[in-house]
Amino acid sequence: MPSPQSNNLPQSHKLTLTYHCSSVLIAVLCLVLLSGCSMLSLAYDYADWILLWRIDHYFNTSPQQEERLEPHVKELHRWHRIQELPLYARFLRDVQDQVKTGLSSESLDNLLLNYQELRGHLARQIAFHGASFLLNLQPEQQTYFQSVLKQENQELQEDFGETPEKRVAKRMESVLSILEFWVGHVSQEQTKTIRTFIQGFPDTTEAYLNYREFRQRQLLDVLMESRDATIVENRVAEWINSNGQDVPPEYYSGVQQWQEAVKTIILNIDQILSPTQRHHMISKLQKFIDELERLSLA
Repeated sequence: MPSPQSNNLPQSHKLTLTYHCSSVLIAVLCLVLLSGCSMLSLAYDYADWILLWRIDHYFNTSPQQEERLEPHVKELHRWHRIQELPLYARFLRDVQDQVKTGLSSESLDNLLLNYQELRGHLARQIAFHGASFLLNLQPEQQTYFQSVLKQENQELQEDFGETPEKRVAKRMESVLSILEFWVGHVSQEQTKTIRTFIQGFPDTTEAYLNYREFRQRQLLDVLMESRDATIVENRVAEWINSNGQDVPPEYYSGVQQWQEAVKTIILNIDQILSPTQRHHMISKLQKFIDELERLSLA
């Protein structure tokens, strides 16, 4: 298997899939939702293979381990297709309803809670199917995992080591790209307004990087200290499904600022959408709803 240093995955994909290899089913859906409905079937049909590839990336799995993992991954994929995709379609319908009427702070909070509930379903299944594999990692694989995380953290440090002005410019480019995908053309006046929102976004880079490393240490503690499959299963499920309630006091302020700023930007952007843009987004959501429902029956 390739060494951590030989990984040539594009940086944009690294930031999306990060070290949460166990959440790849959600990650695949997030990627295709930003890539186009035509990619959804292809990407989702190969989600089990992508998951095995990501596990190997982080743990340098042996052929024997891959052979034991494959039926678990296929069963997880099958369960997700049958049980979860209809729930994702229902979730997008809820989003669609809110787009029609306009978001409120309360409705956005409800959508985020619904998303967290879906994430909890997946966390429990991932932990169930993955506990045995994690419990039987070899010491050299734990070391390998740490080296991959260290490399990715260094790359993030370098990426975030730019000036605040460059970070704002990148954030602006990313927000506009996502917005144009979902709502179509964005006017110059809207762009100017959005830039004002983005410029007011708190720079929580240091808090994010510190919290990321804290979360990684939590997972490493589970892998290195727990010798009971039930304990590993429960702790991994809790780790995947964490919604920030475990944030240490020294990071809490930065994480809280970031979460509130994201909500504020979403609500502010919603307020400046035109009827044509809302219709565009509703139509786009419907295409994904239809495709998710079709995939769930495949």
